[in-house]
Amino acid sequence: MSESSTKASHDSLGGLRPGLLGTGKMGGAILRGLTAHSPGLELFAFDPAPVDSLSREIPHLQFCASAAELEERADPIIICVKPGDLGAALAGLKGTGRFVSIAAGVSLARLRRFFPNEGRQISRLARVMPNISATVGRSVSAIYAEETDFAQTCTGIFGAIGTTVLVHSEKLLHAVTGLSGSGPAYVFAFLQALAEGGVQAGLDYNTALEMARDTIAGAVELIRRQPEHPDVWRNRVTSPGGTTIAGLAALEEGAFHAVVMEAVRRASERSAELGRD
Repeated sequence: MSESSTKASHDSLGGLRPGLLGTGKMGGAILRGLTAHSPGLELFAFDPAPVDSLSREIPHLQFCASAAELEERADPIIICVKPGDLGAALAGLKGTGRFVSIAAGVSLARLRRFFPNEGRQISRLARVMPNISATVGRSVSAIYAEETDFAQTCTGIFGAIGTTVLVHSEKLLHAVTGLSGSGPAYVFAFLQALAEGGVQAGLDYNTALEMARDTIAGAVELIRRQPEHPDVWRNRVTSPGGTTIAGLAALEEGAFHAVVMEAVRRASERSAELGRD
């Protein structure tokens, strides 16, 4: 895998008429991100229960009366519905254009079966795995597309909500799910544990939570600006016989490193299991 972009350029979206099939949290985040980067970009959406506030927020957004109308007017169509809703959402589509799916665990082969003629008339098809940080423009989105040109199109679109990574095999999206897809939850769990450690040491909870949050944010910003190996940064704040090494020793007594690795492995395996269902 290699990181392909950090931000979408205005040129990368030129000529596109993106359409969102589903305007929930992720769909809304994508629409807002695209608007922020290309304010004049023509956008389309269809949702059986549309979010009225989106129309007020995004002047160039046009809600379609049906998925079929969306297919006629938009290119590409970004499928932003839950895996269990795909059948209903895609019913009635011709399946002749370009489609991007963010449905977790649904392979391209399985996705094609929701379209007429098992999707053989689809022009381009891709899968993208964003994460919840898309809502603040900081998603990590992994992209797999069958054609290189469409992968670049997806990079332009999803670069509007964060960074993008191209993967060379669809199977790697399971690993992506275990790492960046589920990763925010691991960080939230660590944040909570760090804050509760501060409470145990005598701080009030709100102060401890704020300090824990900003400590994590600061550490991430350090390694972002100066991208050295994490061990290098860890060693810089660890003095012989000091407080930090005592804390790190406690983490290793609890097999911290191995537990985090196992969390990613299990989440990845679960993604693969769901893909076989």
